[in-house]
Amino acid sequence: ASPPHWPWPPSSDKRYATAAPWRCAALRFDAVTSTHGMAHLDAASPSPSPSPSSRVVWPRGVEKYGAGLALVTATADVLVLLRSASSRNPGTWGLPGGNVDAADATLLACACREAREEMGSVPDFQVVRQVLTKRGKRAHKWFKVFVCKVASKVKEDFKPVLNEEHEDFAWTHVDALAKMPLHPVVRHLFSGSFTLDTLKKIVATGNQTAPVPVPGPVPVPESESEAEAKQCNVS
Repeated sequence: ASPPHWPWPPSSDKRYATAAPWRCAALRFDAVTSTHGMAHLDAASPSPSPSPSSRVVWPRGVEKYGAGLALVTATADVLVLLRSASSRNPGTWGLPGGNVDAADATLLACACREAREEMGSVPDFQVVRQVLTKRGKRAHKWFKVFVCKVASKVKEDFKPVLNEEHEDFAWTHVDALAKMPLHPVVRHLFSGSFTLDTLKKIVATGNQTAPVPVPGPVPVPESESEAEAKQCNVS
């Protein structure tokens, strides 16, 4: 379909009468876009638009944005959390992570904050890859997964203290994930070009982009790229 012309929004569409500017942009995107869920390895984002409440820049048309951690050991064990009966998607295994909020300077900060809320603390890790998943008929739900290597000794010493959203945790070998009831985000993570075999190859080769001490609260940076550099300890 051809994109609608400006002025936008159209006066005939009552959805825009009370919508905030960022919501109008999302609705305009919905009017001209129709795609299905997918996972992209190091995917580029469309032209960004400001989030209504956070310092993370939201891509235009995205209505739900979050991030999580895929913590993996050298033996290809992945840390997964079992969703409790009172949570959404109960009985499924997912990754620590969640939605962006106003306190998050970057997506990595979002992933670590959510992981702390869910597990009490986060083990030291090294980011080796970033994978963007897109879900929904309009691809309007985005979730970035930071694939992170965790040392064997760190795994042994790490004891999560789970919140009410989860009732169990497990370090599960990559090969066993395919047989488990997985959270929708995790299913989409491995449904595209980034597969379980890709994850095993990354672990086996030690492919690494930057050493990452677990990010804690950081001062408001001048830009998002500065935030990533400060959190990743990369100059």
